[in-house]
Amino acid sequence: MSDPNDDANRFDILKMDYEMARDDERTFSNIQAAVASIAVALLAVIATIVSDTCQLSDAEDCKRVPDFFLAAAPSVPLAALAFLQLLGAVSSIRSYYIRALERELRGYAQIPLTELQSISPIRPASYFELITEVTTMRRGRSGYRVLSFLVLSVTFLVFAGFTVYIAVKLDGYYTLSMLLLYGVAFAFLASEVAGATLGARTTFVRVAQQFQARSALPLLTNAAGGTNTGRGIVSYLVFPRPEDWSKLLFIPLVFLAVSASRGTPFDWTTLLTCMVIAEYLVYSARYQWNDIRGVAADAAHPQARARLRLPYSGDRGRLRFIVGWSLGVAFARVVTAVLLGYATGEIAFTLVFLAAVFAVAALYELLRTSSQAPSTTPRGRSRLAKAIWLTVGTGYALRFLVGVYAAGIPLGDPLVYTGTVFSYAFGIMFVLLTWVLEATSYCRASAGGVWYQGRELRGKPNLGILLRYVRGPVISTHPDPHPAAPSALNCGEVKILASRGALFAPWNLALWVSAAAGGPLAVHLAGNTTAPGTVWWVSAAGVAGASAMAAAGGTPARAAVQLLTAAGIVLAGGLGRISGTDVLDYVLLLAPWMTTAGTYLMFRNQSYRDLKYFAADLFRSARQLTIWLVKSVTGPDTWRAIR
Repeated sequence: MSDPNDDANRFDILKMDYEMARDDERTFSNIQAAVASIAVALLAVIATIVSDTCQLSDAEDCKRVPDFFLAAAPSVPLAALAFLQLLGAVSSIRSYYIRALERELRGYAQIPLTELQSISPIRPASYFELITEVTTMRRGRSGYRVLSFLVLSVTFLVFAGFTVYIAVKLDGYYTLSMLLLYGVAFAFLASEVAGATLGARTTFVRVAQQFQARSALPLLTNAAGGTNTGRGIVSYLVFPRPEDWSKLLFIPLVFLAVSASRGTPFDWTTLLTCMVIAEYLVYSARYQWNDIRGVAADAAHPQARARLRLPYSGDRGRLRFIVGWSLGVAFARVVTAVLLGYATGEIAFTLVFLAAVFAVAALYELLRTSSQAPSTTPRGRSRLAKAIWLTVGTGYALRFLVGVYAAGIPLGDPLVYTGTVFSYAFGIMFVLLTWVLEATSYCRASAGGVWYQGRELRGKPNLGILLRYVRGPVISTHPDPHPAAPSALNCGEVKILASRGALFAPWNLALWVSAAAGGPLAVHLAGNTTAPGTVWWVSAAGVAGASAMAAAGGTPARAAVQLLTAAGIVLAGGLGRISGTDVLDYVLLLAPWMTTAGTYLMFRNQSYRDLKYFAADLFRSARQLTIWLVKSVTGPDTWRAIR
């Protein structure tokens, strides 16, 4: 026999739950009515506005608007219809839940309603089930179902007709894009409407089963055990790789140098368009693809919080959500790049750049996956790692070409070829120096001073092999005999490149090629010469300086070599009588060498921790400086009062 107190408590809970659900239902009904009215009004207003445009009207006083805005016009009512569907999906779930509550409540009210007893013995708490006998699309009244179908059909037909009418009046590309994009959106919306109406029961059963399976789990599943990458999914999707901010400088610097060299006007609009397409859309989508393929490995990285890659969760459902959104946004970025390229007249540039980036990306991912395959032999891993090294410089060469294109320089200009080779070698040097520092973060230092490579590093031969060229600590390739023991020091905080390393290290080879290619690039930037040997003298000075920097031990010696080499390049340019005589010509003459040598010098004096926390440390230093200035201006007493 049940406890009366338990029954009373259960009734109170059911009553409160029912009241809350009914209040929620009334609120949603009001919102649905308001949104439906807004959607109809929006459709009428937009139809009136677009009918006055020159693309759709032959009137003399028509208004000329960009095709892009006309193509986007149907997206506004589409968004309103989609919002209505979201409300409808919630309503269908609420309907089944309220009916379940009513059946529970009727167990406490056995006596039928007196006024209705002569018609049917209907008990209290039957309102929603009674209404459902009319409104459900499965077994409701035929007239209601016909009218509901008529409303939905008219809504969809009007929207589809409006969209097709605009599409056929625009250029062929916009017509195809509108029919494709809106057609997919329309079909998806129609399927969701069918699922929330005709398939409401199936949807509710699936949702209820999912709820039951997850209700026994903690609310914040795997919150403690999951890997925290230091950022949320929204932040990641807005800006996938903040750690690579330095790459954003490459295209503008090339644009400025090339435009100044050739005396062409600074076309800032083209530069901004190319930057948005190349960096924010195409390359961000490429980074998202890379992060999706390596999401687990990135989460296990010792410096995961500093790298700020794709968020990771130990919960499979949450991870599916993260990966799905990243894939969707990456695809949207690619589509947006194409649309923006077409709208701005840069469609050829966009398509060529898009194809080049993802062709290189596909090759890189293939090589990386093959190098990590268990069936690959050690010799095969070494060869694949070196192939990866040769691939990574392509991105910098492509960025150089984007800067040249934005500056309006024809591809036949010798500056383009020399600059592409220079940027390719510079990119290899940049990435390999980054990777050798990153490899140290996977190491564990024993009490005896021996560094052991972690298991994750042994699966990354393109990183691990680079440690062979480092001089300093003894880095063992054998398994760590005491993997659970704490590391004697944080290897990622060691400036492992500060001392003299192997002369023929891969990054030094790339340095030499970059310095050699920088010679002709520098001369072409500074202007034509009357002495044919100037290119060779500048290249020779660069290679000699690069060799001396690679062989030098310590930052002061390398910095001295950098400056002496710069003086030698200026002397070679002066002897070669570069065509310009102002300071700008000599700045351009030095630009390739100072860029290469400065980057090399910076990396040789960095640890991986310094590299990844550079922006954060810079911000912290700026904040401390600001506080010191405010404190100095206000005085110590006022500072203590306002602090």
